[in-house]
Amino acid sequence: MVCAHKPPGLPTQPDKTGDPSLLESVEHLVGTRVRPVHRIDRPTGGIVLFAKSREAAASLSAQFAGGDVSRTYLAIVEGAPPVAASYEDLLYFSRRNNKSYIVSDGDPRAAKAKRARLSFRTLVQGDRFALLEVTIETGRHHQIRAQLAARGHAVRGDVKYGARRALPHRIISLFATRLRFRHPMDGREVSFAVEPSGDPLWTTLATKTDSQEG
Repeated sequence: MVCAHKPPGLPTQPDKTGDPSLLESVEHLVGTRVRPVHRIDRPTGGIVLFAKSREAAASLSAQFAGGDVSRTYLAIVEGAPPVAASYEDLLYFSRRNNKSYIVSDGDPRAAKAKRARLSFRTLVQGDRFALLEVTIETGRHHQIRAQLAARGHAVRGDVKYGARRALPHRIISLFATRLRFRHPMDGREVSFAVEPSGDPLWTTLATKTDSQEG
């Protein structure tokens, strides 16, 4: 298996744009075919896992589908969210506009919606933005983006879900920072962690986190 750090703005797999993808870069570096077992959104950065064999891909995909993979994100969001919270919603994905919506049980779209669960804690609260550590229990389409935005805390730069301003290159301040799972061959627990870089606000907020913890 291969664990790769995807920069924001790069697609995980080739898409209709024809732009270079992380999958192609990984295959070039390792010199063999790899299989993606999950994806993160193009505007998002962070850890992506690939398998080198069909057997490993099946094992890892089953862990993701069964909720056995621990996935942690960092998010810079607008406003002042709670110190900690857990959200569970019915999430309906519209293919027509590539967007997810929170719906109620009585909504006609509820029949095609899926349960989405996440929890978070606020690491730093700034004047306009907060830094959150988010753990997802389900891997729904645009889950973090939709669930936080519905509470008035859109991810920074995510104008699709109501953020006030876009960021350059249409990236957003959401980053897959940690991944923990069972090795597909021997079953031992494996974990990977990557810190965001490039955007100065990540560094500024991380520095505040260190000073608060100290």
